[in-house]
Parts: sequence; structure tokens; C-alpha cells
Amino acid sequence: MKAQEFKAAWEANGDTLYRYADDDFTASRIPDEAEHFLKIAGLPTEAAPCLSFGKKPLDWVPEGALPERLISCLPIGSDGSGDPIVLDTEGTVLLLDHDRSFEPSYVNRDVATLAEALFHYRELIEEAAQDADFDGELPEVVRQRFADFLRQLDPECLRANQMWAGELRYL
Repeated sequence: MKAQEFKAAWEANGDTLYRYADDDFTASRIPDEAEHFLKIAGLPTEAAPCLSFGKKPLDWVPEGALPERLISCLPIGSDGSGDPIVLDTEGTVLLLDHDRSFEPSYVNRDVATLAEALFHYRELIEEAAQDADFDGELPEVVRQRFADFLRQLDPECLRANQMWAGELRYL
């Protein structure tokens, strides 16, 4: 999904995006494509499943806790537990689990793929919520449809112990 398409689709219902500014990138090294997407579209200030995005400094992370390859990462958000979501220098989206010494786990291959997955997830929840019998738990057929979508979009995100694989277990 291109940045402008995502921006238009996400904001169509009045939801807000945090668009990143030039000074958000000063201490990090990420691919130009990722920087472009974050400046043009941005990411949702809040999105299911319990994610938030915006300028999120890592100054609270103990010195030396991050793996060497993530020293120049760009923090872009956090999950419901406060675990940082970052882009590494290759543009890969990672979740840093503070309970596991900030060990990175894969989220998506890039920020555009993350945006598309978040948009599809939101549509799935909205669709399910329109069912009169909706009790907060998604029907198996809906979960399977989302899993199939993710499998086509970014198969690596469904490996064991990755964020989206975990979300599918608890939908």
C-alpha cells in the first residue's frame, strides 16, 4: 500500500495519523522509502491490536540493553505493554520485548506492510462488530481470512513467537 493510499483510507473515517517530521530521523538510519512513508502518511496514533505510534524515545531503555545492530533504530511506537516498536537500519519493523532483555521479534518486513496489515486488521474488526451476535471474539472464518491475508502479504510475520502470529492466537 502506497503512503498516500494508506493516508486517505485510514483518515476516511476521521481516525488520526502521526506524521513524522525531519527531526524525528536525526539519530537513526533507516531506508529512504521508510522515511518517505512516515513523512507522507505516518502511522495511526492508536490502532488495534493495542498499538500506538508517534515519537517514542528510547531514553528509558538501560544503556547497553539494545543489541548493537539496533543502536541506530528508529522508535516508531509501542504495544499495550509499553514494548518499543522500531524500524531497524534495513527498514524491518521489530518489537523489543522488555521482559526478554529487549530481544527483537519480527513484526513486518517494512513500514508500508505494517500499515497495510493494520488497515486490514481494523477493517476485519469493524466488519465483525456489525454482526448482532458479536461478543468480542472473532469467528474462526474471520481469523482464517486474516491469516490468509498475512500469509500473502508477509509470510514471515506468521512464524512462531512473532507479533502477528501471537495476535491470531488471541483473536
